[in-house]
Amino acid sequence: MKRLLMAVSMSAAMFASGCLYVAPIEEEDDILPYINTNAVNPSLGVVEVELGANSELTVTLSAYGDENSEQTLYHRMILDFRPSGEKRIIATEPRYVEPGNRDRIMYQFRPCTMSHAYSGVFQDGKTIDLYFLLSDEKFINDTEITIGKEGEFQQPFKTNPENRAVWVQWSLIFNGNCPVG
Repeated sequence: MKRLLMAVSMSAAMFASGCLYVAPIEEEDDILPYINTNAVNPSLGVVEVELGANSELTVTLSAYGDENSEQTLYHRMILDFRPSGEKRIIATEPRYVEPGNRDRIMYQFRPCTMSHAYSGVFQDGKTIDLYFLLSDEKFINDTEITIGKEGEFQQPFKTNPENRAVWVQWSLIFNGNCPVG
C-alpha cells in the first residue's frame, strides 16, 4: 500500500509572499519477503517420517530474504493436525532475523515428544501439514491458531498489522508408532 507523505517546501520568496506549497512524495510499495524453494530441506511436498524414540525431522531454510535489506524478518512453524482428524492448529513462538544476518533457519520437530499431548496424531499412516512462515511484520503471538467457521483458517497466517506472510508447506506422513510409556 502506498503511503502518501506530505513534504513542505518553502523558499524565501514564497514565505515572503505568504504562499505555502505542499508537495506529495510517494513511498515505494513494501514487497513481501521471499523464500527460495530450491534451498529448502527436506524438499517441498510429501515427506515420510519414521516414528521412534529418537525420531526427528529437521527443516532448514537456506535462502530467503527481502528486497528491503533493512527489515527484520519474522518466522515460525505451524502444525496443522486437521488431516489426521484432530481439529487443531498449533504454532511455534515467533522468532526473528535481524537485518544483515540472513543465516539459515532451522527447526527441529520431534513428533514422539509431542505424542502424549496430541494422542492419536502421531501414529502409523496419519498425516499432518507443516508450514514454514516468513514475514516482514511481527506475528500475533498465538501458539494455538484460531480456527474459524467450518474449520477454515485464513492464509497467510496472522501478522500484525496486516497479513504479510509467505510460506512453504509439507505434508508429513508417519510410519511406525511412538513408544508407549
